[in-house]
Amino acid sequence: MIFHSLKFVVFFSVVFAIYLSLRHKGQNRFLLIASYLFYSTWDWRFLILIIITTLVDHFCATSIHATSDKTIRKRYVALSVIVNLGILGVFKYYNFFLENFVSLFASFGYDISGPTLNILLPVGISFYTFQSMSYTLDVYRKQLKPADNVLDYALYVAFFPQLVAGPIERAKNLLPQVLAPRSLTLKAAQQALVLIAIGIFKKLFIADNLGDVVDPVFAPGASPSSTMVLVAGYAFLFQVYCDFSAYTDIARGVSKLMGFELMDNFRAPYLARNLQDFWNRWHISLTTWIRDYLYYPLAFTRFKKKSIPPYLVTVLTFSIMGLWHGAAWGYVLWGVYNGIALAGYGIISTYLPKVKKDASALMKYTVHILCALVTFHVIFIGDIFFRAISFEQSSTLITTLFTESPFTWELLTQLKTIGFYILPIFLIDLFTTKKPIEDRFYELPVVLRYGVMYALFYLVYFYGTSKPSFIYFQF
Repeated sequence: MIFHSLKFVVFFSVVFAIYLSLRHKGQNRFLLIASYLFYSTWDWRFLILIIITTLVDHFCATSIHATSDKTIRKRYVALSVIVNLGILGVFKYYNFFLENFVSLFASFGYDISGPTLNILLPVGISFYTFQSMSYTLDVYRKQLKPADNVLDYALYVAFFPQLVAGPIERAKNLLPQVLAPRSLTLKAAQQALVLIAIGIFKKLFIADNLGDVVDPVFAPGASPSSTMVLVAGYAFLFQVYCDFSAYTDIARGVSKLMGFELMDNFRAPYLARNLQDFWNRWHISLTTWIRDYLYYPLAFTRFKKKSIPPYLVTVLTFSIMGLWHGAAWGYVLWGVYNGIALAGYGIISTYLPKVKKDASALMKYTVHILCALVTFHVIFIGDIFFRAISFEQSSTLITTLFTESPFTWELLTQLKTIGFYILPIFLIDLFTTKKPIEDRFYELPVVLRYGVMYALFYLVYFYGTSKPSFIYFQF
């Protein structure tokens, strides 16, 4: 059940109507049932995994909070991590590691085999696993008290608007909203509808139309020219951004209608002036999760034991973040590439010339634009690894791009085509650099507000298309 389907519209309409008629406790129990029903539309059997994760983490967190014995606390947090990563490892990575293990031994002349698992990847498993595991870790760090009622905690884990593709909410943000009574104001309702409309526009007008440019270039057996590789690469960067941020926008809008406030997962990432700035703006719920629960512990180990070189920590954490996206070497290479790029930026940034405070506004804007363009193209190369179906394909595409000139008359035509879809997201991001889009839009005069909404629906109706899913559903 996807957000831009008629099935979801009917589902949410019924859920919302019943939800408004209930009191706080009834709302929570009803939302839990609705969330499980929502998830079961993919495969009801995968509900078992969510329930196991929920029960184990609630038990571990409660047990950790109940004792001050450090050894016992460590055992329970270890149990939580082992169960969560064990489930994720079996369902997402078992076949991948087995195949590579067999190939490694075959390269040395040993013919071995192992049982493969003929299973589907549970949708959203990477998202809700990290979300649930962070709860136990926060209780262990004494940053959070566990929920008294397991059903309230279960709603935090399975809350349907952000269950499948995030954002990965922390318990200290979402759980208090579950426990406290909620209300809906007229302003919140208007902001929610704006978020939903913007999300639908990003998905159907921008992302899915750009997908028609991207897919043929990355299709199996395709032999595109360097021009088409360049155009498809540009198109993919905006496709994945608009597709994923569209899901977040709709999830935030649907949640806001029910009185919940989810975090903003993107902040105009392609306006970033350097790589560090980019990763502070892109998939914020994941990058901050990786920072707090992986990078900082590794960095602390380095400083305490002086055993891990500083920039190796960055490369290692990005490699793991790449693997989080999927069981394929392309994702790992994407992570390694971005880790090396960010570590490299960290090294050379101290030597880069700084813009003086008294420089003219024109100079500052020029430098900002140039830095943003360089950052954009560094990300561009990495995303070829991310989108390619194999390492061989990504190598071929990058080689084609750098050995053949892409600057042809066809390039101008193609850029004009994708520019029609890309320009609106630039305008949206420029419009919301200082405030979230729902706040900025609410500040507009009423006439202009309705004019913009009409333009969005016009473009979606006459130029929109629809893909059957969101890109990040596969993760």
